[in-house]
Amino acid sequence: MDQNSCTSNKRHERNSNSIRICDLPDPILQLILSSLPIKDAIGTSVLSKRWEHLWLGISKISLKEGTYEKRRQFIVFVPKLLEVFDCTNLEKFSLTFRVEEHASEVNEWLSGFINPKIQELILCLDGMNESEKPLTFPDHLFTCSTLTTFGLRLRNVFKLPSSIYFKSLKTLCLVDVTLPDRSSTEQLIAGCPALEQLTLMDINWVNVETLCISSDVLQKLKIIEPVEYDVLSREDEDEDEDDDMGGQDEQNCCNIVISGTNLKVFSYTGAVTSEISFHSPASVMDASIHVQHHYSECMDNIDWEPAAGSYVVDLLKDLRDVEKLSVSFVSLMALSRASWERLPLFSNLVELHVVSTIISLTCEGLIAIIQKSPCLQVVYFDKGVYMLKYRGYCGYIMDPVPVLSRTQLRRIVIKHYSWDIYEDEFDAVKTLLQALPVLETLHISCSGDGNSPTGSERLENLYQKIKSLPRRSIDCEIVLKYMK
Repeated sequence: MDQNSCTSNKRHERNSNSIRICDLPDPILQLILSSLPIKDAIGTSVLSKRWEHLWLGISKISLKEGTYEKRRQFIVFVPKLLEVFDCTNLEKFSLTFRVEEHASEVNEWLSGFINPKIQELILCLDGMNESEKPLTFPDHLFTCSTLTTFGLRLRNVFKLPSSIYFKSLKTLCLVDVTLPDRSSTEQLIAGCPALEQLTLMDINWVNVETLCISSDVLQKLKIIEPVEYDVLSREDEDEDEDDDMGGQDEQNCCNIVISGTNLKVFSYTGAVTSEISFHSPASVMDASIHVQHHYSECMDNIDWEPAAGSYVVDLLKDLRDVEKLSVSFVSLMALSRASWERLPLFSNLVELHVVSTIISLTCEGLIAIIQKSPCLQVVYFDKGVYMLKYRGYCGYIMDPVPVLSRTQLRRIVIKHYSWDIYEDEFDAVKTLLQALPVLETLHISCSGDGNSPTGSERLENLYQKIKSLPRRSIDCEIVLKYMK
C-alpha cells in the first residue's frame, strides 16, 4: 500500500470517529439552542428541514427589549413568539422591559410564558409608577412546585394572593418592590420551606413597619437599602422639605427581626435606615456591614456619627460570633469613641475585610475591632491603607502600634496600592512590619501597568525599599505584584 493510500485511510478513520453537529440527537441540539438569544435560535430554522421546528423545543427563553429604537419591534415580536411557541415545557424564562403604558401587554406575556413547571424566573420590569395598577401574575405561579429561583425587579406593588407555597424555591431576590403589607410578606417567606438565599434590595417599606424573617433553612440573607433614603440626615431640613421628601423617607424604613437557626451569611448595605435585630445570631459565620453615606453629609451633620455608630455597634453585638467580617470605610468612621467602647468581644473572628475606600491605619474604629478580636489572623485592605496623623474623614486617630503588637495577625493583604499618596501608604506598610510579632505574609497588589519597563522597575524599587525595613517578625514573606 502506497503512502497516499495510508494517508487517505487515516483521514477517513478520523472522519468516521468524529461527531458532526447534525449527528447529535434533538434534545442535545435543543439544549445548545437554549443557550442562544431567542432570535438566533429561531434563525436556525432555515438550515434544513430537520432544523425547521427544532427551536420550538428549547427550554430557556430570555427576552430583553434592548435600545429604545427597537422597542416597537420588541413589543410586536413577543406576542408573535407566544403564538407559535409551546410554553408548557419552558424551564427558564427572563424578561427585561420598561412597562410604561404597556401593562396589559405585559400581563398577557406573563400569563403565557409562566407555566406551572417553570424552574427559573427572572423579571426586570422598570418604567412603572408606584401609583399605577399592579401587574397581575398568573395564580399558578404562587403554588409552583418546580420553581427554584425567582428574581423580581418591579417599582410597584408586588400583589400577593392569599395562598402561597413555593415548595422548591431556594433563591428569592426582590428589587425595588413595594411590599403589600406585613402579613402577606411574612406569608411569602413562610411559603418557601426550602428557601436558602434571600435578597431584599431597595425595598419600599411604605406598607410594612415591622417584618419578621423567620426560617430554619435560610442560609444567606442580603439587605441592601439606598443611600438617598437616609433618615439620619434629616435633622437640619426645614419643615417644608421634610413634608415633601422626608415624609417618604420616614415611611420607607422597617423594623426587621431576623430569626433562624441555620443562617450562615448576613450582609447589610445601606444608610442605616431600617432597624435590624437578630433572635438567634449565633449561627452567622460570615457577616458584612457596609454602611454607606455621602461624605459631605457625614461631616456637616454632627448627629450622624453617634447615631450611625450606635447602629453599627448594635449590629456587631448581634454578630459577635462571626468568623469572617467585612466592614466599609463609613462603618468604621461611624464608630466614634463613645460607640467603639461598647463593641463586643469577637472571640471567633479570624478574617477581617475593610472595603469601599482606602482607610487609615490610625482609624479608631479599625483599631478597636482588631483589639476586640483575639483570634484574628488575616486582614484584607481591599482599597488600600495609609497613615493619617490628624483627625479627618476616617474618624478619631489612634496609635495602632500598641494594639497591633499584641495581635496574632499572620497575613496582611493590601490591594490597590495606588502610589498617589506614596509616603502615607509606605508609612502604613512600615508600621505593620514593625508592629506585628507573628506576621507570616505581607501581600501587596499595586495599581498601574506592570508590563511596561518603568512599571517593573518601579515595583522592584518598592520591593527593595520594603525589604530593607526592620521587621518584628523576621520570617515574614513580602509579596508584591501588579493588579490584573
